[in-house]
Amino acid sequence: MSPSIRLLLGPFVLLLTAIAAAAPPETVGEFGDLDVVQFIGNDTFSSKQIRTALGLNLDVLLAGHPTAPFGELVQILDQKVTDGYRHQGFADVDVTVRFDEQRSVVIVAIAEGRRYLAGKVEVTGASTIPIDRLTSRITSPQPDTSDSSDSESAVILPRTQKPIWSVGKPASFANGHWQSQHESLQKALQSLGYFDAAFDVAARADADGSAVLVISIHDEGPRATLGEVEIVGNQKNSAEDVIRFLDVPVGTILDAD
Repeated sequence: MSPSIRLLLGPFVLLLTAIAAAAPPETVGEFGDLDVVQFIGNDTFSSKQIRTALGLNLDVLLAGHPTAPFGELVQILDQKVTDGYRHQGFADVDVTVRFDEQRSVVIVAIAEGRRYLAGKVEVTGASTIPIDRLTSRITSPQPDTSDSSDSESAVILPRTQKPIWSVGKPASFANGHWQSQHESLQKALQSLGYFDAAFDVAARADADGSAVLVISIHDEGPRATLGEVEIVGNQKNSAEDVIRFLDVPVGTILDAD
């Protein structure tokens, strides 16, 4: 190869080498270390808080394995940071995860947007469901009816569950959150006597900065009523006397009250 050709190819080879070194890697390698991932635009939460939350997520840990595809790590970081912000009330958050080729570092850019606080509850499709009572059960702490290993302390200090919808607190818009709360909402309806109600639930962001919990009733189902009372083990009093004392006639609407 002549010296002139070598001189011409030299810069070209160096350029190709630089491009190859700066391109996003195929596998995660060292870039799965959350301590070296850089976050920008996160005004509400510190980078340490975000790293701690991500570090507790199994999907992130698996995607951050050195031999995992780098593209999957980018997708998981985007998804989990977005879900985390949406769960904390940022319905319009925009997250972009990219590889900075010049500095060889993963950057998570966050445009937080507005934070929405839980406001009113909106129930549609209800004809007999007492909406005021349902709203009260959703927005107020309820007794914890789960089994307790320490029954004595539970008697002294009755346990309560947090409200499903805490008015004035950040509202969750995270994917899957309200699916996970479906059982709790079903229990609230069951406490009102609606054991087979079919419904959907979602949070809606309003222009005034508040969030509305929308419960769409598709089918209320039959309301629970008392059919008959069976008394077992009574020796001193007749079944009729016990039923008369209870003063709950057949056909009474059955609910938690």
